[in-house]
Amino acid sequence: MDYLTSAEDMRQWAWLLTSSLLLAVILVAVSASLPQCASQFSQRSTRPRKKHRVPPQTALLFPIALLLAVRGPDFFPTGTGNFMLAIYCGTGLALITLPLCIAAGTAAIGNPLARKGRAMGSPATVLAGRRYATHPGPIARLVSGLVIAIALLIQIYAWNGYMGLPARQAEETRHRIGDSLVVAQNSPALTEAQVKHVLQASPVPTEAAALIASPDSNHLQVQASCTALTTLKLPCIETELPPGAGYNDPRLDELLRWFSDETARVTVRPGSVAQALTAKDSSRQLILVSSDGRALPTAPFKKIFYEMRPMGVDVDYLGESWLRPALVREKQGNWIVLFGAAGVLVLSLAFGFAGLAELTRAGRALTPLSVLTANHRVLALATAWNVLIPMALAALTGAMFGTWLATPLATAGGSSIPNSLLGSIVLAVTVIAIGLWAYGVRTAHAMANSWRPNGE
Repeated sequence: MDYLTSAEDMRQWAWLLTSSLLLAVILVAVSASLPQCASQFSQRSTRPRKKHRVPPQTALLFPIALLLAVRGPDFFPTGTGNFMLAIYCGTGLALITLPLCIAAGTAAIGNPLARKGRAMGSPATVLAGRRYATHPGPIARLVSGLVIAIALLIQIYAWNGYMGLPARQAEETRHRIGDSLVVAQNSPALTEAQVKHVLQASPVPTEAAALIASPDSNHLQVQASCTALTTLKLPCIETELPPGAGYNDPRLDELLRWFSDETARVTVRPGSVAQALTAKDSSRQLILVSSDGRALPTAPFKKIFYEMRPMGVDVDYLGESWLRPALVREKQGNWIVLFGAAGVLVLSLAFGFAGLAELTRAGRALTPLSVLTANHRVLALATAWNVLIPMALAALTGAMFGTWLATPLATAGGSSIPNSLLGSIVLAVTVIAIGLWAYGVRTAHAMANSWRPNGE
């Protein structure tokens, strides 16, 4: 209700909004007309129609989509909207075109597998190869479903790590400089007496500095007394430091890294902190630095700011505001990964039982062959070709495919995918595949034992 949209944003993305609306109208119209046209055609025609398949050439879309998903985000600055959009579109296209590639690959290896089976004298391999070539759908659904499920789980882990990047940077900052620097975010205008009152509240010798960031230009200004500038190992003269310049005090390096980037210009100016905090249309931070490097407690500063301002001021260590929610996010991410892994295992069982059902339906021809030749290994090998081998290969392929899709996030600073997670997924799915294979073999043996000739 009453949500206002920026006119500048609307003008910038008007072309995308207009084209999206037109595309939506076209898709709705086509989707509504196709079923009607199909039903009219089926009513007019009395000839049996051949079942149409997707052309195998469409499998070539998958490597293109995978290339876009892995390397497309490299063309945009990390963290921008275009960077995120490239990841979303590339990942979505790769997941959509993956079943086409798997189906085409299954059909392609069918005839060579059948020839290999004839050369080896393995009827189960021959039948599996022929079925791969003529009916690749069941195997493609089993493999692609598992691969997509594993890839989505890895994506969840990668996104959780990417979202926690600022928190990890805050931990690194805390490790490098400790608690010797405190920031009063968006500090209000203070008088000289109030600044002095804040410094007197500290139990250790403390100096104050003002950090002013201009929103219109990539420019920072550090203004403080000569004593504070000396504490930060800066010259007590007005000077402009070049972008990316290294500083003798690591606290200043960390401070500027959090409030700017490497291209920012930094102006050092000796002067009154209270005067700098009166700057308008700028982001104002009051920086409190320990003179002797000892830790600064935040409680006295928070107390004094609450006394001066009823609403108080956000006073914390550098980057500390990211650490507290990061703990909650980390716990939530662990639960998400846990439930996601459980979901992958459930899907493995579902796809595996679907494969067994397909084998039971289409494998009745194997029962007379195994009984009349007294060769029950045919059933075991047929079940392996239809359940065990596809599921094991799907687990390995899903781990590799998911890791490739997560490359842009890992490169951008997200957590790398641990080998323990990948190994656990592959091992769990393989164990389920072995269990389903054993169950399928037992079921096939029961069918063979109950088979009796009936004029076949």
